[in-house]
Amino acid sequence: MNYSKYLLASLFPLVVTACAATSGTMLQSVAGYPFHHDAFDLKVAWGVTPAEDGVVIAGVVQNVRYLQVRNVDMTVLLLDREKKVQSRGRSFPSPDWIDQDERGVFDLHLTGVTPGKGDLLQFIINYYAMDDASSSFYWISSFTVDALSGRKVASP
Repeated sequence: MNYSKYLLASLFPLVVTACAATSGTMLQSVAGYPFHHDAFDLKVAWGVTPAEDGVVIAGVVQNVRYLQVRNVDMTVLLLDREKKVQSRGRSFPSPDWIDQDERGVFDLHLTGVTPGKGDLLQFIINYYAMDDASSSFYWISSFTVDALSGRKVASP
């Protein structure tokens, strides 16, 4: 009698549980990135890496306020000195549901540009927040930083 189907069926829940239990710990911490922004609801940390046709912005977003945030949609604009949009990138951090004190990873590509002196990065983050088991709401937050230093500046 072939018991391999039963063995696989019994091991599958263990494998899935082990992956789920370790997925959050495998993400790099906020402190592991060169640039940071702390708000009342989310901490965002990122790095900027040159790419062949632009730059890649990769990092983590940490939920520090809500029971859970979900459907996070992050847009980053590169603005020049005149505050004109030079490039735009978009990412949907993973996992899709970020529990309180957990992190999601994101990366996006700004094509055809290299940030220079006076340029700004504007982060626009949309998400659904769950404050408790019975109430949720849609939230939009944004912040703007110097593209080279990561220092926060007034939003344009």
